[in-house]
Amino acid sequence: MAEFEVYGRGFVPSARWVSQVVDMGQIVNVGEVDFDFSKWRRGQNGVLMSAPESNAQVQVEIKTGLDDTPIAYQSYNDLQQMVEVTRSEYEKLKSRVFSWDPPSVGWRGPIVEDLDEWSFWAPPLREPGQVPSVPRGRYIQLQIQVTTDELWSFARLDSLCIEVSPILADRVLGEIAVAGELLTEYQLAEVKVGERTEFVCAIDAQFNGSRQSGFDALRFLTPSSSSFVELQMGDLLARVEPDSVVQEEAGFVLYLPRTVDHREPGSLRVRLETTVFGVVGQFEIEVFSRASDSLPQSVEAGNASMEISTDQLRVVAQEVSFTSVLGQVDIQPPMFTPQGDGINDQLQIRFTLFGILGGSEVTVQIFALDGRVMREIPVGALKFGRQQVVWDGRDEKGLVVPPGLYLVQVNVVSDKGVIRRGSSVALVY
Repeated sequence: MAEFEVYGRGFVPSARWVSQVVDMGQIVNVGEVDFDFSKWRRGQNGVLMSAPESNAQVQVEIKTGLDDTPIAYQSYNDLQQMVEVTRSEYEKLKSRVFSWDPPSVGWRGPIVEDLDEWSFWAPPLREPGQVPSVPRGRYIQLQIQVTTDELWSFARLDSLCIEVSPILADRVLGEIAVAGELLTEYQLAEVKVGERTEFVCAIDAQFNGSRQSGFDALRFLTPSSSSFVELQMGDLLARVEPDSVVQEEAGFVLYLPRTVDHREPGSLRVRLETTVFGVVGQFEIEVFSRASDSLPQSVEAGNASMEISTDQLRVVAQEVSFTSVLGQVDIQPPMFTPQGDGINDQLQIRFTLFGILGGSEVTVQIFALDGRVMREIPVGALKFGRQQVVWDGRDEKGLVVPPGLYLVQVNVVSDKGVIRRGSSVALVY
C-alpha cells in the first residue's frame, strides 16, 4: 500500500508521522535541527490558500541509536529470564496466548523499545535551529506532529535539515558524587536541598585509534549556578591549572591545558560546587574542540572511575531535607526609601523554592500593620531555585505608600495547600 485517505465527521486536530530508521553511515553527533513549515486553509471547492494567521503548528522529535532497529524482540532462557533475539529468530518462536503458556526457551516474549541501544525521544522542537538533547548515534528516527484547532486549517512541513558531524571520541563516560562520599551503597549520591555542596565528577574518554579528533573543552550544565573548584588530568591523576574557566548562567565552560585524544586519553576529574533545589539534580556535560568545527559530544552516564560508585550524572535529595517548598524570605534593604533619587528605591524580595518541578503559582503581598493589603504582585508559575521579586513601594493605585512598617508575604500554591512566609520592612523618606 503506497497511499490511503481517511474520511469521517469533524476534523483531525493532530496527525503524527514516524520516519523509517535513517542510517548515517557512521556514528555522529547531532546538532541543530532546521525545518520550515507553511500554514494553509482549504477554501471553497477544496482550493488551498495560504493562511499564515492560522494556529496550526508543527513539532519535531528525534532519537538516535547504535543499531538498526529501535525495537527489541525478546524470548526466554532456561532460567525464565528475558533475552533479546533478532526479529527473524523471534518470528520462528511460539506465541504465548494464554496465561499458562510457559515463559521458557522457544516461546515469544514481549516486544519493547530498545533502551539499551537507543535513546528516548528528545523533548519536542517547536522552533527551527534548536539542538535536541540526544546522544551520539549511527541511526536516527524522526517523529513529526502536526496540530490545528480549526476545521479547515492545517500546517505542512516543507523541509527539514539535521546538522551532524563525526564524533570526537568513541565514547565519553561520566559519573558524579558528593565530595567525601565517593562510594555509596545504592549507587545514588544524596544531597541536602538548598545547601551549597561540593561534587566530584569523573570523566573517562575512550578512543578507537586515530579516527576521532579528541577534545580540549567541557561545558557543565548544573542544577543551579555553580563554580569550578579543581581540575585533575592524566592516567595518574594530578592537579593541573585549566587554560581558563568561563562562567555561564547555568554552569561553566572549562578549557583544558591540553587536548584529550587517542595519543593522550587518560582521565579527568573535576571538582565543582552547586546547589540542588529539586527532588533530582541533573548534571549535563558536553565536550568539544576549540580548533574544530565538529559539534559537541554529550558525556554519557556510566562507570568512569573505580573510585566512584554512582555511575550516574544525577543526584537525589535527602528525604529529611524537604521540610517545606518555600525557604526563608530575605528582604534587602531592610529599610528602603522610594523617593526616586536612585538610592534604595526598590525592595528586593528574595526566596528559595524547593522540590517544585512543573511550576507553582506564586504571589507576593504587602500588608499594612492593620491587615490591609497595600499591594499584590502576581509572579506566576515558578520552578525550584532562588527567586527574586521587586517592590517599588507603591500601592495598587500606583501611589507611594506612607512611611511605616509593612509585612511582606510570599505565597506559594503547593499540593499541601498554600505555603506562606513573610518578613517585615521599614519604609522611610
